[in-house]
Amino acid sequence: FLVVDYTLAIDGREPSSQTGYQFIVGDKTVLPEIDAAVVGMRAAEERPVPFRFADDHRREELRGRSGAATVRLVEVKEKVLPELDDEFAKSFGEFASLVALRAEVGRRLEARREHDERRALQEKVVDALLDAHSFTIPDTMVMRHVAHQIEQARESMRAQGVDPDRVPWDYGKLVTELRPGAEKAVRRALLLEAIAEREALVPPDADVDAELEKIAQGSQRPLPAVRRMMEKTGDLEALRRGLRDRQALELLVGHAKIRA
Repeated sequence: FLVVDYTLAIDGREPSSQTGYQFIVGDKTVLPEIDAAVVGMRAAEERPVPFRFADDHRREELRGRSGAATVRLVEVKEKVLPELDDEFAKSFGEFASLVALRAEVGRRLEARREHDERRALQEKVVDALLDAHSFTIPDTMVMRHVAHQIEQARESMRAQGVDPDRVPWDYGKLVTELRPGAEKAVRRALLLEAIAEREALVPPDADVDAELEKIAQGSQRPLPAVRRMMEKTGDLEALRRGLRDRQALELLVGHAKIRA
């Protein structure tokens, strides 16, 4: 794979740059023009690369836009795969043999498959209930959900080095596109909340603690500090609501009559 530094200038925008970007030629993670231009380059070589975004690009604001990139090849690396043997398995620290590693991988894949199937079943039951019960939802809740989605998109752009304020957003069109999904999300949330209240569902403290432990491990912070922070920001209550929704979903599936 390649390591490159690049500057990307899209017509009408401030240039953005990134150093040490890694990709494999042909894996479609960079613009096709850049993918083609780096073939045959040597370390420290720099090339200008004109480009044009496809008319069906996933980001509407970039469709058909042109620009120019400057790409500098920093390094060419070769991915060396280890031998699949017992020593490879032992390198993970918890497996004595390749057989044990494969068994664990198989177990996790099966658990993931069962989880995905369960989620699909839950959503099928919720969709059936939403189709069967019509109720009015506050427009303020819908627009709050839309605004949250837009802000998430803006944060994603910032993380990629793109200033969202320089993007020619068509907010009216964006709201129209996002509204149906937001309406469904709000109706779903209100439905699960009503079921949870009717059934007096309360997530066990052990489940809350288990989720907090996962967050603490993932962020490499002490559990008490994570709890204090989430209590302060209100995220702990949001976590409890999420667990309560999960209980409501399980209750729905348990009472549903599934047709083959």
